[in-house]
Amino acid sequence: MSIERYLDVEDLFVTTTPDHYRPTIWHPLAWQPGERPHYKVYLNPQAHGLDRTHEVMAEAMHRLGLAKAWEPVGRRCEELALRGHEMEFFALDLDGGSASRVKVYFRHLPMTMDELDTVAALSHRHDPVRAARAHAVIYGRDGGTVDNEPMTCLAFREGGTGPKEANVYLRLPGNARSDAEAAARIAELMRIEGIDPRPHTEALRQLAAGAEEGDTGAQELCSYRTIAPGVPAHIGLYLRFNTYAGPVT
Repeated sequence: MSIERYLDVEDLFVTTTPDHYRPTIWHPLAWQPGERPHYKVYLNPQAHGLDRTHEVMAEAMHRLGLAKAWEPVGRRCEELALRGHEMEFFALDLDGGSASRVKVYFRHLPMTMDELDTVAALSHRHDPVRAARAHAVIYGRDGGTVDNEPMTCLAFREGGTGPKEANVYLRLPGNARSDAEAAARIAELMRIEGIDPRPHTEALRQLAAGAEEGDTGAQELCSYRTIAPGVPAHIGLYLRFNTYAGPVT
């Protein structure tokens, strides 16, 4: 791993007076058996005040050599904020080299389902038709207001002219009535995308065993990202920390 790029922007995000309940730095680890671990860092673009968020982001992207890639998003930041898309996290891969990504997360305040796609539509690989279908499947309806604060992540790489891809995080609490219903919706989305849902269905069946109707239990977010036409989307499931508090089969 390398922290050189982090050190280039550290002063923009570190503060001695962080807001309560807001992380100054998160340290994630991504690992798969047989591969080396990958480290990332998540930073708070609001660390020096909400009114300086756009200024901080513009300077960070400039220092990281991503000013050109950031430009189509940066010029719309004020408009996006007025429409309810609030910049929430700045994430940096700690792998050395220009292939390392920078990711920017937006939290969506209550808005229509159509408006929800505004940020993701800025990326080159985003498919709005497939994304709209995914929203309808996970929320169990087509249209209306989404008020449980889903999120969208835009990924940037050096040499780009905008965000390379977008990951949309659709929130399940306050949406599905139970873990079983949430699992069924995710499985349906997987089938539509040509992904075998059986391993996911079995894992969630065990986690949801005994759950009462109305309990959203383990499942927090379903992530959705289109890669290319005709290629299944990347679909992820984020579980709440308390899922790991007890014995796991």
